Amino acid sequence: MAELAKATPTLGRRLQATLPFIEAEIVHAVRNEYALTLPDMLGRRLRVSFTNIRAADEIAPRVAELMAAELKWSRAQKNEQLAQWRAFRDSSMGLQLLDTKTAASGTAKK
Repeated sequence: MAELAKATPTLGRRLQATLPFIEAEIVHAVRNEYALTLPDMLGRRLRVSFTNIRAADEIAPRVAELMAAELKWSRAQKNEQLAQWRAFRDSSMGLQLLDTKTAASGTAKK
């Protein structure tokens, strides 16, 4: 990954300030690990959906852009991957449930 970041300096950027992942990791996973879907990337490859679901949600659009460039996705395919991510997030990771409980307790983010 260091080689990717060195060859393309923008790939050395962190995906999010609180996460240790850089953009080159996305490109590497697509090219070398057969990562083909956004839920797979955020869940199985980076595991960020299990450790920080809100951060995963924040980086999902950028990760989708990087994957789209590598996999030659159309805009519709990228949007479908984002929809699949939201479905995975909501059904498997319980983000909607967390937001509902937070709102019910009166501690919702403003």
